[in-house]
Amino acid sequence: MEVTSPSKLTVFPGNEVVSLKGLTKVAVQNAVKDVTEIHDHIKLLLTTTSDKSSLTNLKHCSHFYKSAMNDIKDSMAALGTKGDKDANEYIAAAANIAEKCEIEFRKSSRTSPLTNLKTKFKNLCTIGLALTFQMGYLHGHVPFYFVLILLLSSNHILANAHKGPISESKPATVNVFEAIAKVLETNPLTNTDFKVLAKLELKNAIANGTSIYDRISLELSKTSNPYTKRCLTGCSANYKDAIDLIKKSLAALDAKGYSDAKKWILGATALSSACEDRFQELVHKNSPIADMKTKFDWRCLRSKRLINSLAKKERLISTAVCIEPSGKDMCISTVEFILENKGLGLPGMTKLAVEKALEDGNKIYNHINVLLRTTSDKYVQENLKSCSEFYQTAIEKMKDSLPALDSKRYADANIWVGAATDWANTCEDMFTEKATVASPLTAMKPEFEKLVGIALALINSIAGN
Repeated sequence: MEVTSPSKLTVFPGNEVVSLKGLTKVAVQNAVKDVTEIHDHIKLLLTTTSDKSSLTNLKHCSHFYKSAMNDIKDSMAALGTKGDKDANEYIAAAANIAEKCEIEFRKSSRTSPLTNLKTKFKNLCTIGLALTFQMGYLHGHVPFYFVLILLLSSNHILANAHKGPISESKPATVNVFEAIAKVLETNPLTNTDFKVLAKLELKNAIANGTSIYDRISLELSKTSNPYTKRCLTGCSANYKDAIDLIKKSLAALDAKGYSDAKKWILGATALSSACEDRFQELVHKNSPIADMKTKFDWRCLRSKRLINSLAKKERLISTAVCIEPSGKDMCISTVEFILENKGLGLPGMTKLAVEKALEDGNKIYNHINVLLRTTSDKYVQENLKSCSEFYQTAIEKMKDSLPALDSKRYADANIWVGAATDWANTCEDMFTEKATVASPLTAMKPEFEKLVGIALALINSIAGN
């Protein structure tokens, strides 16, 4: 039997030469064609289906396949700019989105009229995934048996293909750690843990303020002079409020609200000064707590200086590490998270990042349930019910990623955490049918996406290491 030269194989119509890149483009082009046909078919089904449950499912599927269509088109554009890793991620997202449609029908105990079309589309995505993954490792032409293996082993290939983004992202993510380490080595400022020191000073200021408040109560019980009593009563209220402001500053520091933290500190020192001013005005002498006030003010002002140094340190490192304009905000957020939690080590940081994303996802899910009880608009109600299911799925998948991290199944963790943003985007897409109705969840989505992004960056990094 004569063996045909790979250069003459025709795997897809119109593909005369079976080169790796050419074959990938043809697979993606066919996927674009398929997903467009599915979307058009859904439009037709929407006009002919009478079952309410199936209609609702088809509306959701219309959104899903529209997103899948955009992802596949983006993958084609990425291939044109040699963004093989981006193309791989877009194709993976499209395949996952298509599966969501089938899940909707299964949940409502209805048979999906799109299953066969979905299978064909997903097979093309599978081929595209495997080929984009291989583009960094194979060059030249692809043997025909390789294409057959792709078709016959789609589930296995799909699982392995997801490992591509993790291993390929190693240089970019690991470089963040290397860049941070380099800045820490070369700049003495960055080696000081200003946050710990600032928190310590604020806690000491609270302790000082409490001692002053107790001393004022003691002085009030001993004095009979009406003017002194009046001054001490005012001072008692001043220091009670000052302690509350320092506590607010401590909370703002933990939340990285450095401007607010400094504002509350200055407010506390203004209240302590108001106490002294009252004594000078009414009894023309220093208060019995003047010496204690000096120590309180010193603690406050020192904590303010430490917060300034903390902000300067973070700016310095972020500027040195996050050079590229693209994704700079995400890079800065990741750097700040790493700096804040570096004591946990990479595995501990990664789990914490997933837990924080999970916590925020639960917050949005709970907010949706509140909105469902208070919203009367039927269109909004219907979309919120879908969003509730989407976020519930995202939460479940992120929970699954935690034991996956423990057992070092980083590819699984990457897929499950990464899918969370897909579900959030799908929720937002539900509200695009009516231009006059905005999603009530839009404001909460950026924080969720940021936390998921940090978790993914760390998962990729731990996998790379």
